Amino acid sequence: MIVSMPPAWVLLVYALAVARLTGLATTDKITQPLRAALVSRVNPHNRLHRGLVYVVGGVNDDADGCPWCASIWIAAAVAPIAWLWGTNPWFAIPALLLAFSQATGMTAHINRG
Repeated sequence: MIVSMPPAWVLLVYALAVARLTGLATTDKITQPLRAALVSRVNPHNRLHRGLVYVVGGVNDDADGCPWCASIWIAAAVAPIAWLWGTNPWFAIPALLLAFSQATGMTAHINRG
């Protein structure tokens, strides 16, 4: 069975959604307590702990994660959804929500005057 490539707008929406999810996973203050809880559940003497702290950040407010590193894992989860079910409303509507949020964040500091 051959599956055709999704339209360009679908790929753009999901790319923006990945960018927003990456920000949530690595740097946004609203998810900092979740990141801290995740990191605290892993044994600090385990190698996984060091990698997890590097990718998602540490337990304090000034230790952001690595968006570049996290984005590959998030994109790996999102890519098959975008490819196979990109226009399905159950996936497209949350992706649009995330894409609109990302676009707003990207343009929030543009001089409007």
